[in-house]
Amino acid sequence: MRDFAGFVLRLAICWVNLILPATLLTSYCFGENYYVSPTGSGTECGISTPCSLDYGVSTLNLQPGDVLILQPGTYTRSSSPILEITKGGSAGNYVCYRASDYSGNGNVTRSRAVILSAGARTHGIRVHADYVRLQGIKVVGNDFGASGGAFNVGNEGYADPTRQFHDIIIEDCEVYHVKNSGFHNTTAAYNVEVRYCWVNGTGYGEWWGEAFYTGNKTDPALTIHDYKVHHNTIQDFTQNAFDVKKYASNVEFYNNRAFDFRDCLSGDRPGVNCSRQRNEGWIELSGHDNSAYNNICSRGKTGYGLVAIQGNSNNRIYNNVFTDMVSVTPACVAIKSINSDIAENGTDSYVYNNTFFNCLRSDIGDPDDTRFLVKNNIGIDYRDNVAASDVRAAWFVNPSAYDFHLASSAPGTVIDAAKVEPYSTTDLDGTPIFNGIRDRGAYEFTPGKPGSQTSAQSKPIAQTSATSFTGDE
Repeated sequence: MRDFAGFVLRLAICWVNLILPATLLTSYCFGENYYVSPTGSGTECGISTPCSLDYGVSTLNLQPGDVLILQPGTYTRSSSPILEITKGGSAGNYVCYRASDYSGNGNVTRSRAVILSAGARTHGIRVHADYVRLQGIKVVGNDFGASGGAFNVGNEGYADPTRQFHDIIIEDCEVYHVKNSGFHNTTAAYNVEVRYCWVNGTGYGEWWGEAFYTGNKTDPALTIHDYKVHHNTIQDFTQNAFDVKKYASNVEFYNNRAFDFRDCLSGDRPGVNCSRQRNEGWIELSGHDNSAYNNICSRGKTGYGLVAIQGNSNNRIYNNVFTDMVSVTPACVAIKSINSDIAENGTDSYVYNNTFFNCLRSDIGDPDDTRFLVKNNIGIDYRDNVAASDVRAAWFVNPSAYDFHLASSAPGTVIDAAKVEPYSTTDLDGTPIFNGIRDRGAYEFTPGKPGSQTSAQSKPIAQTSATSFTGDE
């Protein structure tokens, strides 16, 4: 059914197209609006006569620019996935799959459409299409659903194993208490962006429960590349917050807030078989040319390191805060040297300008400056870093409130002390170097600058501009 308001909007867009550059109008949906509901029937798909979800995604002839609007309620079925998206758009004319109460302003809503993953071995949502936007949809695993991931992007289960899906945006969506991982993307995809989402509970039926699992472990033909994860809130998860596997490149994890890293073996997941439990780290980067920056991670239990990085692969972990951590085995910073590693490419990997505070471990596992460099961090027991035993709470604005901006009392071993490379040219806030020499840690001390990140520490991150990334430091 034609939506008159949508028609008027499209007419206005025609005029806007005449005066705005095309780059400002990419990835929007200005076509027809169609409606589905859990009790919908028929073929009209209008706002007052919605059709069923199956009809909307399988039979309805969605065209580039169209919007399929999910009215409030719970959608489920016995087969996997609950929602399989096979119809996409074209460059500049995405097909949008949107909860009816989606506000579009980066704020998490609570009365959204719910995809209930009811079976023990089901995906919540799987995307097998290009130029797709998912907006404001919640996947509930009911503790034992979504074993293949709440959201799955790539050609897993697709007839053509060489097909690469691309240009997919997932925004303002939510994951709640799923069996396995939150965002599980392991097969042949590129130009994917996940932003302003909330991952609230993974690993509720199996010990592996990464918030974000990205990349393929065995097949280079299934490489994932150009994948961005930013401004998400991640809590109550197991194994990793962000795990990048062997065949992945140009993956970025930035401006996220992660907390409450759980441990199956410690009883954090009652009733779950923990025999294969192996928590890893908050951030794990394999593959090559991948980066994790401007993230704040607090409260949790890890396995072999708070961060783990593959050497000689131009992977970078910088401008992050890690606080209130327990690392139970070998080290705080671990270099990956297990059999799943891709061949190294001769370029160093880097861990620099991070702040580690109140972490049980502060060491480096098998340090090797020919494969990776660890420099200019606060709370790392290694040369060209500030040792954990020297760090004082008074150096920071308000560590009890997770504000680790540097205070004026920070000593000369921190202020203007990053005199060896690598160092970042902007800090976690995007503030450039002050006084000509970068400070150690995630933040750059600037006289008169207030702590601007504290409001993001105890609630989901609101939509803000991404911290600038200056490229190759």
